[in-house]
Amino acid sequence: MKSRNTFLVLLVGLLVCLLAAAHPQEQASSLSKGIALYNSGDTEAAIRVLREVVKKSNKDSKAWHYLGLALVQKGDTKEATGVFRKAIDLRSKKLEEMFDWKDGELRDQQVSDLQTLLDDQIESQSKLLELLADQRAREGVQLNAETLKVQSDCVKQNVKVGMDGHRVLRKGDLEMKRARILSRPEPEFPVEARRAQVTGIVIIKGIFAADGSVKFLESFKSDDSRLVGESLKAAASIRFRPASVCGKPVSIPLHVEYSFSLY
Repeated sequence: MKSRNTFLVLLVGLLVCLLAAAHPQEQASSLSKGIALYNSGDTEAAIRVLREVVKKSNKDSKAWHYLGLALVQKGDTKEATGVFRKAIDLRSKKLEEMFDWKDGELRDQQVSDLQTLLDDQIESQSKLLELLADQRAREGVQLNAETLKVQSDCVKQNVKVGMDGHRVLRKGDLEMKRARILSRPEPEFPVEARRAQVTGIVIIKGIFAADGSVKFLESFKSDDSRLVGESLKAAASIRFRPASVCGKPVSIPLHVEYSFSLY
């Protein structure tokens, strides 16, 4: 009886592994089908297939990108805008991880994966720019696109083929430098908020631009709206040295937190 139970446990485990292995293959097949339908001009069918793909795996940036393309082809630019943003957000997280690896190197497929991510991200940014009407939104996306171009060029310039025939990209060769804060003024405590004994945290987001300016500031989180105005003023006064890649300044996201306390 014991050996039979062991056999059943092993059988169930094998079936689970087989199903898990089959899922990515099925997803890849469905994605390829959706892309083929889009390329053939069968927009409605492509949208149906690609919606199923992102429903089963909502972190598939390539599926989101082609769904956006198909929606544009259909004329649904409003939904397409959100879909391209989704694809961009997913790739941004992957790119942050790949550009933040510790001292070391990327090799072969890892190098190809990074270059593909950059190329795909640049294409999604370009498509999003075509859809945006708001000038402020367009400028923000344009800054990100310029940073991606610098990163992509830097990677291409520094990929080398070693003596063993393998493609290698060393982090040190990219000369990546973080933005350096030179001064960070604290916000004034708003008189009205102090009288009301309001305390709390305000988080401001924006962009440390490549030209050394702070842009597109807005409140990301606030415990009380009365604390936001002075926080925005303080963030606008930050002085910094821009981040750089391969010696070229680049724009990066800004997140700064201010704490208001009565004591």
